[in-house]
Amino acid sequence: MGIPYAAFVDLRTMMGSIGPPVAGAIAGGLITGLLVQRHWAKRSSESLLIDTLVKDLDALVEKTLEYWSLDYHSDTKKDKETSEKARGLAAKIKAGLKKLRLAVGEYCERYCKKKKDGFIALVGELHDACTNGAFDAAKRGPDHDRYLTVVNAANRLRSALFERRV
Repeated sequence: MGIPYAAFVDLRTMMGSIGPPVAGAIAGGLITGLLVQRHWAKRSSESLLIDTLVKDLDALVEKTLEYWSLDYHSDTKKDKETSEKARGLAAKIKAGLKKLRLAVGEYCERYCKKKKDGFIALVGELHDACTNGAFDAAKRGPDHDRYLTVVNAANRLRSALFERRV
């Protein structure tokens, strides 16, 4: 039998008056969804970069603590081998510090330009903690006091990075 013509005309008139507001609401919802998704995608990307920086920081601290625990005082064969190991670690530490400084600088340029000076100062403090004292010395003993200095400087940088994470 079907829908009577009068009911069909009424339905069409009613849809004509509801259609534009509904279409506007749908369009507004889509635009809002896209903006929110874009914001959270950026925050997620930042969080992932922070995780990578912290992993690099942890690897650097591990190498630095191993370096400062080495003991090579004399000219024995064992001390010469330890000295060679120390030279290799020193090169890795210097490269790691340079990589971290560049990565933190790039991170700041991308996500937090206003805080760049603070982050660079923290990386400089970490650099000083890792390389001051008898770093690259021909003969030296272990420097256990350096452990605390390196770990504290690394934790200050780690804390500042985690403050920015989602």
